[in-house]
Amino acid sequence: MMSESRPYQEFTAGLSNFGFGKINFFRIDYVRSYNGGAFAKDGIMIGVKKSF
Repeated sequence: MMSESRPYQEFTAGLSNFGFGKINFFRIDYVRSYNGGAFAKDGIMIGVKKSF
């Protein structure tokens, strides 16, 4: 039911072009989520750019 659903939010902070020298195609993000205004989970995401 829709009346029982709680609002969901995510907040992120990250760095792109992360790496050393010519190897700087990584991205790293910190993510924190809230469900109904209360802390739910947090984590780290690591990504790689498709085109160099």
